[in-house]
Amino acid sequence: MGKGTRVERILVAVDAPNLGGALKNLNPDRKIDYFKLRQVLLGDSPAETEVRVYFLFWENHDPSVNFRVWLENNGFHSRVKRVHFEQGPEKRGRAADIDHLLMVDVAADMGRFDILILVSGDGSYVDLVQQTVRRGKQVLIAAVPKVNLTFELTDAASRLIDLEDYEKWSVPKKEKEVPEIGGNGPQEPGE
Repeated sequence: MGKGTRVERILVAVDAPNLGGALKNLNPDRKIDYFKLRQVLLGDSPAETEVRVYFLFWENHDPSVNFRVWLENNGFHSRVKRVHFEQGPEKRGRAADIDHLLMVDVAADMGRFDILILVSGDGSYVDLVQQTVRRGKQVLIAAVPKVNLTFELTDAASRLIDLEDYEKWSVPKKEKEVPEIGGNGPQEPGE
């Protein structure tokens, strides 16, 4: 890199419930490997990068504490949204919480990145993607086209990173393993 050359800044925003749900549809016996996912998305890019993982945790039932510590200790940033048991396990309400958190967070940091890699196929991000592109940023959508990608999101983005080859970014679950954070979350007691 020559003198005075500016390094691109990349923000990777992972909607963990969305990606976890896609992986569950592809192969429920696997879990996301965040190191592998980062390699698939970024390769050996010399860009300045920040990888944020957005996920939910349940009040009074939080196996995500160790996961958040692991993320932070391994160069990832975690963004979490607390879900109360009173809200119930309805997927739509839980997903909307993550969508809103991710959108507000990314919009607030618009000046801190040149490229956004959004790891989600959720159509609720269309406005965010359009706004980001209007500001002169590249937006790459990383998703599984046959499972979790809406046409509107693909149309709004600069490029698609196809994650259909899930073995490149996941690993087999261990037997009797605690449910993966970022998938559909822990079950309520008694389930």
